[in-house]
Amino acid sequence: MNDNAMIAECDRIITSVKIGTGAGAVILRSDHGATIAGMRGKGKTTLTKHILKHIPNCFIYDPLDQYGGLNIQRYVPVYDTIDEFENVCRSVWLHGNVLFAVEEAELYFPERKELTPYAKKIILRGRNRGIGFMAITRRIAMLNKTAFSLSDHVFLYQFFSKNDIDYCREFIGSESAGALRTLKPYYFIYYRDGIAKTLPPVPDR
Repeated sequence: MNDNAMIAECDRIITSVKIGTGAGAVILRSDHGATIAGMRGKGKTTLTKHILKHIPNCFIYDPLDQYGGLNIQRYVPVYDTIDEFENVCRSVWLHGNVLFAVEEAELYFPERKELTPYAKKIILRGRNRGIGFMAITRRIAMLNKTAFSLSDHVFLYQFFSKNDIDYCREFIGSESAGALRTLKPYYFIYYRDGIAKTLPPVPDR
């Protein structure tokens, strides 16, 4: 019996978080795809924690053991191999109804390698199982373009690297990509549906 046959029919359970205020607020659902990228210390982890604290059905692959203080489900890898990651992806797929966040995502969704089978399922077809994904990375130029291009939401913090800025330019255009160099800490460019806008920091709570 294959894995698909093992999955019983179930209702999708969708939760959401509001990022920002007013008409420009962003609504991120637990079955959406998202990319959060930027240099260290610029706000990625603060935004990630804000999202995960407000999405009850979330789970994070936490290789740097950064999220222990939150009341969320997480997995800290023991061996940190791609096989270990793939086993976690399989469990996420079979469980369903979860926002699956991956820290250091460029290591597990690499740009120059094929995605592992269950990681690929999650990114390409996870929404049918109520599964969303969130790729968190410091090196967006090393992130698999399938993950980035299928993200419903893209949050970009400050970058200086030419490779990272050029990678972003392909998706968000030259003007917005050029602005990544001068972003203040914790401010970010939000991109969706061909529109990029700069948004202020999220609350650290």
